Amino acid sequence: MGKVVEFVKGDSRRILEGKHQVGFSWGELPLWRVVVTPEDEENSQRIEVGFFIHHAVGDGKSGFAFHLDFLDALNAQSSVEEEGNPGTMVQVPKLDLVPSIEEAHSLPLSYWFIASQIIKLILPKSKDKEHWTGAPIRSERNITHLRLLYLPSSILNSLLQQCRQHNVTLTALLTLTIARALAKVFTNYTRFSCSCAMSFRRFTGTGDRAMCVYVSSYTHKFSTNSSGGYIPCEVFSWEAIRTCFNEIQSATASPANQQVGLLKFADNYEAFFKGKVGKEREHSFEVSNVGVFHLDERREGGSKDGVKVDRILFSQGSNVISAGLVFSVASVRGGDLGIGMSWQEDVVEKGDAEKVLRELEAELRELATEGEDTPDHTISMTGNE
Repeated sequence: MGKVVEFVKGDSRRILEGKHQVGFSWGELPLWRVVVTPEDEENSQRIEVGFFIHHAVGDGKSGFAFHLDFLDALNAQSSVEEEGNPGTMVQVPKLDLVPSIEEAHSLPLSYWFIASQIIKLILPKSKDKEHWTGAPIRSERNITHLRLLYLPSSILNSLLQQCRQHNVTLTALLTLTIARALAKVFTNYTRFSCSCAMSFRRFTGTGDRAMCVYVSSYTHKFSTNSSGGYIPCEVFSWEAIRTCFNEIQSATASPANQQVGLLKFADNYEAFFKGKVGKEREHSFEVSNVGVFHLDERREGGSKDGVKVDRILFSQGSNVISAGLVFSVASVRGGDLGIGMSWQEDVVEKGDAEKVLRELEAELRELATEGEDTPDHTISMTGNE
């Protein structure tokens, strides 16, 4: 069991960062593992459970699926133990695998979309000296650095209230605010782009209990000098956030002309990815918001007084060919907002990355304080992945 389930003690961030360095190998062991970290003796009833999964078999929502079922199992076991029959054997049901995204839903591509992607590949691309993307893509020193940001529920609620008042989502607010944080740190650059993850589950009718990889992505472009075709990010603006929100709505409205639909044209994945080594990164940062972990969805044999989740965090290992900085977002309903920021060794300087996170936190807290006098609302936060 120790190969897939491990109990360790220590600092949560350092444990997470360290476990992100441990890769998966194709063989007898599954492409997932669990790390359990008990808290100190004063909080002996609290534990942190980390679920690590290879992106080839699970997306961000798959992490939610594990924790939902894990909570059910814990609460069901607690009920059995109360009856004096603890039991140690678990019967694993034989379930059909969830179909691949191509089998679950069609991914139509227009001739115009295909042609535009071919042109991007064929035409020589000169380096945009105003566009920050971190160091070029490299395959060596694939070491993950990770920093965590937790915003208390009071801050989150204020941000959500303001998003509701301006008819935008938290994802749009976070994306614009991250772009502004980068602009404050990397002052020699004027343009910043974002790759945002989106979930295909709503197109396929797949629930939060499924383990699958139903994701695609879309792009935002930001600028501090009001360039045409870019979202302005020099100053904080709800109008700019509205533009970001409108782009999200447009990009996620249909399964047609999605980036994931182009994968069928890559006949050699290894050659495709190796061909990117040494080239400039396409984007400055990534935002992946898996949304809210809803506890009410997992009541199977548990009770209101059973095992609960009061905080959740989503993080990713260093994405070798992806953006310079990766921001992973999640929360528990009624709880804190957790943001995991990761980057690859030598792609971003540690001091610069940490400054970006501090700038992000400062602006979000300031915005939340400004919105403290706004009336209360019942807010629902949704994520794009």
